[in-house]
Amino acid sequence: MARMTIFNTLEQETFESPPVFNSVDRLKFFFAPLMFGDSMESMRTPINKVCFIVMAGYFKARRKFFARRFHQSDIEFVARQIGVNPDDVQLKAFSYEIYARHQRLILHHFGCSAFDASAKAFAATLIAHMVRVQFRPKLVLL
Repeated sequence: MARMTIFNTLEQETFESPPVFNSVDRLKFFFAPLMFGDSMESMRTPINKVCFIVMAGYFKARRKFFARRFHQSDIEFVARQIGVNPDDVQLKAFSYEIYARHQRLILHHFGCSAFDASAKAFAATLIAHMVRVQFRPKLVLL
């Protein structure tokens, strides 16, 4: 059976990529040092602090994570905001283990949970209902 195409190539790339912020959006979404004061104190390296704030901003904007993908302009903005040299933020040094720990902290802060088996079952039920009432597939995913 043929697969349904829901997004065109550009829409799919946009859906799977971190949001693109302008200067006003950056001020709105990257104010995390105030929100995450206690968590920020425990982070020792500049890369951990900067990536944590950027991840939190992306999550706040889109309610999802982007597999250690960051826009360089966001990294530079956040680094300057917290007094870190942007050249000291090397994304290659940002490990998967730290990324996963940051995800858990961000989910907890926003009162969310990981997408586990129970969340998958809940989503399947909602999607099945939307399909029965002929909800547009693109709107289901968005």
